[in-house]
Amino acid sequence: MATTFDKTSLLAVRDAIFEGRLALLQAAHAEGFDLNAALPDGDTPLLVAVAGDRAAIVKWLLEQGADPDLTLREDGRGPLHHACAGGTAAVVEALLVGGASPSALDARGHQPIHLLLALSPERLLPPKLKLLLKHGADLNASGAGESPLRIAYRRKLLDIMKLLVKNGANVDERDTYGRTFLEQAVLAGQVEAAGVFAGKSHFLNQSDKQGYSLLMRAAQDGREAMVELLLAAGIDREACNSVGYTALHLAVQKGQAAICRRLLEAGANWRAEERTDRLNAVQWALRFAKPEVVQSFVELLSPAAIQELRQWAAGQIDDPQKWALLGGEPAPAAPTHPVPAHCPCNEFPRARIVGELSAEPCLEILPRSQYLSTPRWGHCLCRCRVTGLILEAAGIDYQGREMWELRIAHEGWPRFRALRQSGELQAAEEFVQAEAKRLGLS
Repeated sequence: MATTFDKTSLLAVRDAIFEGRLALLQAAHAEGFDLNAALPDGDTPLLVAVAGDRAAIVKWLLEQGADPDLTLREDGRGPLHHACAGGTAAVVEALLVGGASPSALDARGHQPIHLLLALSPERLLPPKLKLLLKHGADLNASGAGESPLRIAYRRKLLDIMKLLVKNGANVDERDTYGRTFLEQAVLAGQVEAAGVFAGKSHFLNQSDKQGYSLLMRAAQDGREAMVELLLAAGIDREACNSVGYTALHLAVQKGQAAICRRLLEAGANWRAEERTDRLNAVQWALRFAKPEVVQSFVELLSPAAIQELRQWAAGQIDDPQKWALLGGEPAPAAPTHPVPAHCPCNEFPRARIVGELSAEPCLEILPRSQYLSTPRWGHCLCRCRVTGLILEAAGIDYQGREMWELRIAHEGWPRFRALRQSGELQAAEEFVQAEAKRLGLS
């Protein structure tokens, strides 16, 4: 006849389980104690055994027919959930061998693997995770919006990430911003994490919404180790954004001499031109970068390429240090001319040239390559040398004055350029003079 267990007896059984006194539990069971009964605190005997980390009692309960997934708690977490969150590998193994489901869900949709990665101490993770993988845990299950790999990435558990990826976790899962794990790691400068994903991702060469590849972002941010890792993974060295900037252009722009050198050594095409000024990376370096960036190119270029750059730089680059690296000297500076009193410079001092230069400027003019590509204000041709002049006000309000420069730039330039390109120089001069007269400039 089964013995009726009062509250005091149940508390005694609970304490025996928690403390690992198997003989007392066996005696209670022999007297009719239900192994799936609710104890005074609301837990089942199996949950108490898991909480006490009693692997032997867990094994015996399961052998005697205890339900491996039964839970009476509101959070819905069963024995395996609790064992993964805080127990040892021995308890987890006993539960899995005894039939506990690695896919059981708690009230929030978490499987045991989610709690393992989110809550378990790092030193206990590998053996328990291997047991779950051995018994068929879903590596890509989303628990309350997070996959196992995302939890591991968030906690920076590098060894666990490697284990998950090795066993087939989806490395191309995207976050709420649409970024893959690899993209997140590159942007955050997490080289070791990026190394886990780079060889597995199918989106190594994908560009972001701004048209920047991962290599371009790493080069722009000056992350030498990340650039090295991406190059080793086989990333496209020639990818460019909408204006033609490659990783090499961006490294030049940010003054990253070491990265420029590494990209060149990896076979990046320095002759690729951006689309605004049609400059390749070395020309960009000569124009905008510090001498040490130029040096990183010159040391790896052939004599023929350097001679080609010297020819291009003549009349455009006046930095003696850069010329010394090219093995030459800068061209002499253009002469300075006085500004006539009637020159439009005096009325519109911030106008800038956007067209062809006259052969005889009335004041010192920057080389064409500079005034067409950089916002250098205060340089224009005088009114008496209007031939070939196209001015632009660039949206600036000149105290309510009529913006005639803008009209010339938008209306006159296409016609003027067409005449010049077709060789009709006299017609081009007459056209500009007629425009100036129409606008009251002559």
